[in-house]
Amino acid sequence: MALSRGAGVRRAVGRLGFVSALCGLAAVVFIALGWGGLIFMIAVVVVPAWAVSVFLCAASIVLAVIDGRTRAKAQGREVLRKTPRPYGFAAYALVSLAAVGCVFAVLGDVVYGATYTVLTPVAPNGCTAVVRETSFFNTGEGEVHAVHPSGLGWRTSSWTADDGARPVEDGLYELSWNAGGSLEISGDGQNPVWPNLHDVNCL
Repeated sequence: MALSRGAGVRRAVGRLGFVSALCGLAAVVFIALGWGGLIFMIAVVVVPAWAVSVFLCAASIVLAVIDGRTRAKAQGREVLRKTPRPYGFAAYALVSLAAVGCVFAVLGDVVYGATYTVLTPVAPNGCTAVVRETSFFNTGEGEVHAVHPSGLGWRTSSWTADDGARPVEDGLYELSWNAGGSLEISGDGQNPVWPNLHDVNCL
């Protein structure tokens, strides 16, 4: 009976450590994909990839804490005295890496005042154009993402604007759909946007 209970405890803490490391790995993957242009859209709410990574980091930390407390409570038991923690270091390393990436991603959105705009109309096939705009001193930048009806979106094009302008936020654009999407940004006549024509195509 004691041996069976000890084996059960080993399996439980082993699974916690494994899932914690897995969440850490997923957090690293999502932050990397976010830098590559991945976003999500739930209904009309845009969710940056770094937000998913933050959630996964938190989940990994919570699981690691539970794992640690479970081990601490069972320290007096012979079954756990010499039980290795093969996933502990991996979980800590992955979460630390993902956390650093999240900090830079969040700071990028905060410092540059990132805004996310869901454009209309939506394509007949359900594809949606979402624009992320930032500005810093005299430079404005924008990215357009093509979001599949599933809610998964990728960056398809980008542009630069003079004087920190945000033309899409100001409504200075035209979006049309044929075989694919075409986004034309006109600017305000004083602050040029280049390039001003962008393709928007869902995968």
